[in-house]
Amino acid sequence: MKLYDFLKNKSDRHALRFHMPGHKGVSPIEGLENAYAVDYTELSDTGDLRAGFGPPVEVENRLAAAYGAEAACLLTGGSTQGVMAMLALAAKQGDSVIFARDSHASAYNAMALMGIDPFYIMTPQLLPFNISTPPRPEDARRAFSDCPNAMALFVTSPTYHGLMCDIPALAGVCREYGALLLVDCAHGAHLPFFSLPFPTSQGAALAVTSLHKTIPALGQCAALVSDGTFDIGSVRERVAVFGTSSPSYLLMASADAAAAYMLTAQSDGTAAELLRAAEAMRARLERAGLSTLGQHNACGFLCDPMRLTVYCDDGRALARRLIKKGIEVEMAGDHTVVFILSASDKPCDYGRLADAIVEVGAGGLVCKSGLSQADAPPQIVLSPREAFFSPRETVPVSQAAGRICARLYAPCPPGVPVIAPGEMIEPRHLEAIRQIPLTENSHIEVIMK
Repeated sequence: MKLYDFLKNKSDRHALRFHMPGHKGVSPIEGLENAYAVDYTELSDTGDLRAGFGPPVEVENRLAAAYGAEAACLLTGGSTQGVMAMLALAAKQGDSVIFARDSHASAYNAMALMGIDPFYIMTPQLLPFNISTPPRPEDARRAFSDCPNAMALFVTSPTYHGLMCDIPALAGVCREYGALLLVDCAHGAHLPFFSLPFPTSQGAALAVTSLHKTIPALGQCAALVSDGTFDIGSVRERVAVFGTSSPSYLLMASADAAAAYMLTAQSDGTAAELLRAAEAMRARLERAGLSTLGQHNACGFLCDPMRLTVYCDDGRALARRLIKKGIEVEMAGDHTVVFILSASDKPCDYGRLADAIVEVGAGGLVCKSGLSQADAPPQIVLSPREAFFSPRETVPVSQAAGRICARLYAPCPPGVPVIAPGEMIEPRHLEAIRQIPLTENSHIEVIMK
């Protein structure tokens, strides 16, 4: 909490503030007085994140040490800012990059903005719930064989449901082809604090992680972690391109405090106790006839122990029943419900959650062994960049088959596209678009004829 302490001491001096932010440390909202008081801008003593000096850089150094990395850059624009920056470091306009097809929407936006030529890995899905699996080393090798000039391989680990890549093996494949391994580790900020390796310690050149997703940082806090392949000046320059010139000191202090909190949880045994409680919760659910992804992913993929994905007969109904008991879930699907566990929980919370799931009657489903065949990738008719900036029109979904998609259709969470700009729309895509909740899904934007 060193940055927070610095800002608090500065605030306590009660100097007249004739600088940004305009609130001058005074909160118009009752209850947020402390937050406003420590929300500063770049001054001679507060340093400058973009220029790389002062207290913000000290926070970055502490984050790098916490993640066992060569360097870390603070992001106040979420992992999206980091995804953009690391792709800009790895590739230039016209370069090819291999992507897992279930990459986050931010990667597709990066393709369009930077003119990156994507080559997709279509991974199989776990039966029977169609949860996409991470790319395996053989998938990556096959992709590089078909696209040998690719500058990088971009993967997500952990996935939204908690499945993890074999990072050392993927890094080995990348080295064979002279390419970089880039990891969207947005959902893995907690990993090293629970004695699990972070991607940059296993061969990834860069990994972006959302501190706010799984450790106690404020929303939008993230970090781009580097193994030293790129010099810190280049990394900082790319990060600045995609971020604000006025990064929030409140967010930076939150990131600093979150990492300190996690180091304490690791050293005092709290993290280990939570891991044991999480395992006991899974065992309780299993005794009640339920399956979870961690126990039964059926194909040997490593699983994040702090992500609980429960199989059930009706995920959305289970979520509604849990809300009535004061329990809110991360995401509910047709037959799955996702719960994020973190060091902000108490062991007794997991007992309460397991009891509630059993009590409301989730309806157990058993995960079958094996994988379903991956769907064929959509046909790319225009490059992501060309499609993104082309004239477009809106047509009814019923008339969209055979047209070229003009925008990203990615339900969030988890933010994985059904179809992306430049791809040929097929009936299977339209059915998926119709199912996207909380969006206008009777029409679709297509490239104008």
